[in-house]
Amino acid sequence: MTAFKQRRAGQLSSFLLSAALGLAGAVVMSSPAWAACVSPAGNAGDMLFNDNYKVMQYCNNTDWVAIGVGSESTSTTIGQPTILNAVSGVAAPTSMARYGNFLYIIDETADTLTIFDISSPANPVIRGSVAVTGATRVVAPNNDFVYVTGNPNDTLYKVNVVDPDNPVVATSQTNATTLDGATGVDVLGSYAYTTLRTANTGVTAVNVATTPPTIAGTAFNANLDETTAIKISGNYGYVVTYAGAFGIVDLTTPASPTVTHVLGPDPTYYYGLLSIDVSGQYAYAVASERDRLGVIYISNPTNSWVVGTLEDTTWFNNSRDVFFVDDYVFATSYDNDSLAIVDVTDKGDPSIAYTVQNATYLNGAHDVIVNGNYIYVTATLAGSLVVLSTGGGSGGAPDGCTTIGQECSDGTVYAGLSPDGNFPMYTTHCDAGMTWNGASCTGTRSTFAFNNANASGDTVGGASSTTSGSANTASLLITDADSITGGTQPHQAAQYCGNLSASGRSDWYLPALDELAVLHTNRVAIGGFELNAGAAGAQRRLWSSTESGQFTAWRQNMPDGVTGDPVKDEINTARCVRKVNPSAGSCTSPAADQGDIIYNTTHHVMQYCNGTNWVPMGPNGNGGGGCSNPTGSAGDMTYNATHGVMQFCEGDTWVSMGPE
Repeated sequence: MTAFKQRRAGQLSSFLLSAALGLAGAVVMSSPAWAACVSPAGNAGDMLFNDNYKVMQYCNNTDWVAIGVGSESTSTTIGQPTILNAVSGVAAPTSMARYGNFLYIIDETADTLTIFDISSPANPVIRGSVAVTGATRVVAPNNDFVYVTGNPNDTLYKVNVVDPDNPVVATSQTNATTLDGATGVDVLGSYAYTTLRTANTGVTAVNVATTPPTIAGTAFNANLDETTAIKISGNYGYVVTYAGAFGIVDLTTPASPTVTHVLGPDPTYYYGLLSIDVSGQYAYAVASERDRLGVIYISNPTNSWVVGTLEDTTWFNNSRDVFFVDDYVFATSYDNDSLAIVDVTDKGDPSIAYTVQNATYLNGAHDVIVNGNYIYVTATLAGSLVVLSTGGGSGGAPDGCTTIGQECSDGTVYAGLSPDGNFPMYTTHCDAGMTWNGASCTGTRSTFAFNNANASGDTVGGASSTTSGSANTASLLITDADSITGGTQPHQAAQYCGNLSASGRSDWYLPALDELAVLHTNRVAIGGFELNAGAAGAQRRLWSSTESGQFTAWRQNMPDGVTGDPVKDEINTARCVRKVNPSAGSCTSPAADQGDIIYNTTHHVMQYCNGTNWVPMGPNGNGGGGCSNPTGSAGDMTYNATHGVMQFCEGDTWVSMGPE
């Protein structure tokens, strides 16, 4: 591991906390050095940003523990999802977990765990695989070990993934009683908590710090028969059962979990619960046999109730998984080959906002994970990992591309420096309308007029800049292209780029004339242009967003670079671009660099910048007037030596920042 920003809990500067969100008196609780970590060296309570995995970590008694890796993002932009890629290599992928830039995927039919590298988010690559007998579910709390349940053989496996190219089953625990039908699994500190799908009724705590792992305690309840999934948030585990029950388990004493509350079972409405996600005061679960989403209020660990419900026999048909992010619930449908995005802003009245169905790519849609502006779905029957765009998002600069023509982490191409400030500029692999297959552009170029193809009635679009295509495009998008035809007629080329959602980005624009010149200069390295001088003009000429007058606009011929300003109804193609001002920081709203930490006063949660997005370091809270034992205010952080976990004050409660 290299390139760390390392901080001790008691040494974290409160400047960014105060400056970024206007907090007063932000404090980080001091903590002594209880124990040591290695690679790099650190004491309990130290925090660092791991640049390799783009995650914040803290040192517990022995290990560097990831913070917020599985938490919901508060910077994802949600819109109509688009399928970007489908990667084969796993015959029947089912359960999936993420840590940093890696996805860990189970194949229940082949009994394997496969690791996908998502450093380039739109183009996952298989790194390594290992046989795991009876593999059922997986959780990934750090980059050293992941934990896999084996339902058929009553086993919990500890898999060493330090070398992602060569994962190894390090040790395991088998118990026909306390791990009978082990299915769901989540981790808090040194303990893994498994749900039991067959004879027993509840949750088993397994100490995974020992070799082999040891059974520490159980939390059984007659109404928690056939528990299928568990999600840990703070010091509580939230479980669901196939019979339609919801339970809360107190994990304050890690080795002695206790059931504090059970709601149901209610097989009439919630039979077939297979997955659960939790954020703040609410839990979300979909019943696979009843095609119904339930929103559950969980503020009181000794009481809970359903506050909202939504039935949909199409989009929730045999739903296998749910994932919450930014007031949206993502739910798969195994039988409908689809993904639904549900708006749960109004907890009492959830509604479906977006859907995507594809019988080829999403055949047998199973698990779903959202990371930034990308959605990952395991399609069991298709035998693939499917990558979708969330349908929006701009964000900062992508990683992995410092050379012109190099593909970036988000699938875009570095095009060079912009002429209006030497800012990094990025483009797509192909001209408008064409598709990149990983090696070349396929399909047919789309062609447009600059205006709406009207031969008369041209207007001045207010797009005269030769250096700022973003300003030109913004003006053209709101200006009528035809003063004769009724209504507002679009400027076609600008509209294409302004509406483009590609590689998880939505801040594309039609380049200005001088920006287009950068593309021409670097045309060979960038690739995908029509450079045959004998090709049809509309295929080799690209529109700029720069007007030369009321009736004319600039375009450039890519083979020889000759520019011209023909009438606006001439037909040409386009290549969209986006640019990033590095001085604005690696994250936006607020601007900051990777590794910086803030307290979000809207969501009442600590967040860190991972280089692109603000990542929550725990569940969203409800705020409050202060925390006690120890005393602290919203945004304070401390290391809890008793539980070996970093915590932050969300307003009136200390919240664990360990694996969620």
